Amino acid sequence: MTNRNTFPEPAPRAQDASKVEPANRRSADRVPLTVSAELIEMQAGARITGRMADCSMLGCFVDTINSFPARTPVRMRLRKGDITLDADARVVFTQPRLGMGVAFTYVSSENRRLLES
Repeated sequence: MTNRNTFPEPAPRAQDASKVEPANRRSADRVPLTVSAELIEMQAGARITGRMADCSMLGCFVDTINSFPARTPVRMRLRKGDITLDADARVVFTQPRLGMGVAFTYVSSENRRLLES
């Protein structure tokens, strides 16, 4: 059986998260990093491509014209040069015509090491 690093669901907040600016909801430091991103909706297999604008150990923001709705489970593939990182994730919020915030739900140990570097 493979070793899985599962990330917990965010803790509930007293304030309605939909009324808080996305930058104010971050619970981990983000690093500016631009890589190509492909998100695949897990049920129907719909694909959206874009670029990841910044990243943390918990998630990232993906610049796209079109977005999946909040709470959509997706499979992410991030690429920069010959390095590819795959992760399962969930769309946390969308900003119309700008992109979506995505929280990682599963990252393999090997891919987690890539995120840490």
